[in-house]
Amino acid sequence: MNWTKQNLPARTVGPSLTRLRRRIAVLATYLGYSAMVGVWYMASFYQSAGLFILVIMLAIVTLSGFGLLVTSWVWHAANAPESNLDERQQRVRDRAYLHSYQAFAGVITLAGFYAALAWDNGWWLPTTWNQVQAVMWGVLLLALTLPAAVVAWTESDLSDDR
Repeated sequence: MNWTKQNLPARTVGPSLTRLRRRIAVLATYLGYSAMVGVWYMASFYQSAGLFILVIMLAIVTLSGFGLLVTSWVWHAANAPESNLDERQQRVRDRAYLHSYQAFAGVITLAGFYAALAWDNGWWLPTTWNQVQAVMWGVLLLALTLPAAVVAWTESDLSDDR
């Protein structure tokens, strides 16, 4: 059985987004967060009201992308218990978790290698509470949303079939 509007609980079917719009929501979530953190870091040096407004706008972009993911059917597809899914849907969910784990493990491994090299070579490492928070919130965002992002990126559009 494919993903259809009829085989999902009504509360999980938010906006029926096309694959392109789901991909834009994924990019808005991850790139928006990254840009927001970068601009926030720059704002700590320049004390500019314009940069602060840009941070607010990027936060809105990030939260909008995240909100679209959480309220759409892909969140249910990635996080539903097995009893709510048929065999194909379980395979889609399991594949999303496999790819998410591989990507997350790769990111954490690269971050560990970078930290080891940065420590020895005097490169940038988070040293203030705000910098550590930005890294930890980014890790949390990635860990919690990556399975739904994989489903949003790879699955075809919802069908209206029964």
